[in-house]
Amino acid sequence: MINKQYKRKKRIIEIYFVLYLAALILLIPGRDSTNDNKKNNQLLQIPFSIKLEKQSLNARFLLDSNGIKKVKIDSINNIFFTGNIKKIEYKFIIEDIQSKQNVTLDQSDSNQSQVFSFKYFDDNKIAQFKWIPNVVDRRSKNYAVTVIANATSLDSATYGQIVEDKLKFNINLNFDYASNLQLVAQDQENIPKSAIKNNEQAPINTQNINNRGNLLLLPREEIIQTIAYADWENEITIFGLNLETDLRKQPELKIIREPNDKIGGSAKIAGYRENSIIIKGEAPGYGTLKVQIKVVRHTDGIESIKEFRVVPQLIDEPDIPNKIYPLITYRINTKIPLISGKSAYSILTTSEGKVIARSQNNAEITFTPQISDTGKTFILERYISGSLFGQKYFLKILSYQIPEIYRITEIGYNQIRIFTNSYGFYNNSPNYIKNIELMEGNAKIREIIGAQQAPDNKNLIFKQVFEIIPNDLSKNFQFKIRAVAENGTKSEIITYPK
Repeated sequence: MINKQYKRKKRIIEIYFVLYLAALILLIPGRDSTNDNKKNNQLLQIPFSIKLEKQSLNARFLLDSNGIKKVKIDSINNIFFTGNIKKIEYKFIIEDIQSKQNVTLDQSDSNQSQVFSFKYFDDNKIAQFKWIPNVVDRRSKNYAVTVIANATSLDSATYGQIVEDKLKFNINLNFDYASNLQLVAQDQENIPKSAIKNNEQAPINTQNINNRGNLLLLPREEIIQTIAYADWENEITIFGLNLETDLRKQPELKIIREPNDKIGGSAKIAGYRENSIIIKGEAPGYGTLKVQIKVVRHTDGIESIKEFRVVPQLIDEPDIPNKIYPLITYRINTKIPLISGKSAYSILTTSEGKVIARSQNNAEITFTPQISDTGKTFILERYISGSLFGQKYFLKILSYQIPEIYRITEIGYNQIRIFTNSYGFYNNSPNYIKNIELMEGNAKIREIIGAQQAPDNKNLIFKQVFEIIPNDLSKNFQFKIRAVAENGTKSEIITYPK
């Protein structure tokens, strides 16, 4: 019997797969379609798509003489995307099937309602749609939700263009009278009248749940957000199974790490409570840890699988200078979190793996690149409990800036002063301006030593002042010059008058 059922299910799956392929082929436009018009259209369908966690959200409430009892509620749907994109924006259109009225939600907080809302979590690329059923009017409802996502493509074929995808899911709200509900309704706790007024949800009382009917797993939290590598806990409440007497085998856990196993994280069954399983573990350093739990009922072999996610909260990026030059001392605030019982350190290496600097816990990293490091790339990594925390950071050691003439001032008739900056060291000495090169014109140039400003030794910036007067008073006062530093680098050309 089991083999026949398996073969029948397999045959159904194969049929659905063939139908799915046929539908995809029908969507491919032919040569005679409006491809020419689409070339000018900035709205593309590939290589970007969104995916639903659930095809429907369902809630069921029981009505009797005592008020309203909650039987089941599924209030969160997560939407994920695939593709190389940035700046994704979501819009949700919720249509009341009965009244034909629509509610639209977008990125703006102004249109979030008490019943429908959503948030976008950029760190784990999830849009979380939330629905809180309105139990005040006690009417069953059905909604069709259209999800529309737009983003800017980073794919080489469509770079910079707007890509779009859309999909739909359903929301179903049902109210039943006590005489029509035979399963777990007898074991639910009344929703207090105060909760009805405030449109809140009362906790489910799982005492005396029997083994009849559907096997349902409900996690206390669908998405656990915590600090990276911190300990977490979740409780899975079970309906339709007695944990003491009706388990065919021990509950099974499956862990999926995204984007790869290097993110760390763990999960294990830590214990049992009445009609619930306690799962504990360690959060990953980044990405998403998916935890699937599977239970099998002994009496009929029915199994149920439920998944929840552990997502580390966004931690501040380290403070890295925008530009890094040789012989300047830099300090990086690693901003690595301190977690009790966890060892942490940061390390700065060359691309070849040579250690430049290292710090324990959240201490600063201090380093001074040498002239020989010019053009090289240093790599900053942060570790907690031996696992990489977050991403790697690449620090390019730049050549010194070219000198600059940053100001020209007329201090008198036919008398000009120019102010220069030069940068870094050359042959272990400050890289001063060695001369102002007169490229053409009627000018005589000399340095005003007494007007020279104090150097900025921290950033290795050296400031000088030069005076320019006519070389021949009988000719027009005009010139074209540039500053030349000790290392031979030259500033941009300056012309006077402009």
